[in-house]
Amino acid sequence: MQSDNSLVAVQVGGNANVGGDIDIGNPLASVDFQGDVQIAGDTGQVAIDSHVTIGADPVEFPVPEVARFRSYAKGPVLTASLYSGSGMTLANALIRAGSNPTFTGNGSVTIQGVLFISAPNIVTFDKQVALQGLIVAEGNVLSPGTNAIRFQGNFASGGYPPDPMFDAIRPEQGSSILAPGFALSFTGNFSSVNGVMAASSLYFWGNASAVIKGTMISYSQDATFVEGNIAMSFDRVGMVEIPAGFDLLRVLDYQPASYTIVQWKTNRLHSRRGRPRFGRMPRVNVVAWSRCRRPPFLATVGRFDARKTQSAKS
Repeated sequence: MQSDNSLVAVQVGGNANVGGDIDIGNPLASVDFQGDVQIAGDTGQVAIDSHVTIGADPVEFPVPEVARFRSYAKGPVLTASLYSGSGMTLANALIRAGSNPTFTGNGSVTIQGVLFISAPNIVTFDKQVALQGLIVAEGNVLSPGTNAIRFQGNFASGGYPPDPMFDAIRPEQGSSILAPGFALSFTGNFSSVNGVMAASSLYFWGNASAVIKGTMISYSQDATFVEGNIAMSFDRVGMVEIPAGFDLLRVLDYQPASYTIVQWKTNRLHSRRGRPRFGRMPRVNVVAWSRCRRPPFLATVGRFDARKTQSAKS
């Protein structure tokens, strides 16, 4: 947790069981444990002294590249504000900007391949959701506005269906929900998350026991809330090293016709015989992306607020 805007980086109001260590970036921050909190098997002050680091190295918060996923959304285009019925399947679908749809009624919504959400939007799933692929939402991580994705029923995610229509997107592995410009909330039960969840903010409430094959990233300065009886088990063995959307390696392709030299710098170069020779070389500035460092199982810019009984282990 970075927690730059709060001196209480982690607040636990009930019982909690954390399987790993807690690293806090803000050197002035502290933790507030009001219940029975266990960290890596230790409790009380021993748990804090042994497993909580204040002033840890800053955590990287890589922002996924979501625009390229738009090309996979070649299925139905959703424009209505209400979808009701006993069940619904969305295959490589697109939700148009400003639709603000609510999915309600009996049955479930099955999302296959990609569901691409254009901004601005408030998308509400008032029923069970089975995600067989990933949800991607465009938006500005620095200015999310009212953009939101709300899961108010049961939620579970898994891999792509075997149908050949999903072969094009099948190589996109390791991510489940990429919505850096959207607030993401779960107020029902959720049982599995098949990859990274990255959102403007994260909120969990309910009774759930979930296996998460990836990292949860919150870019908000506001707190990440976990309320209810929730157990999260982070499966590092099943994680993809570089998840879809975070493969930000960039290779410099030299194209002389694409730039204009505005300043020359004379350099003294030496030949193999030791004799100096003079040449002119343009002053070139190069910015290159590197591969993301594998993030921790939970990374939040703001503080972490857990209430009631929680469990998290990796």
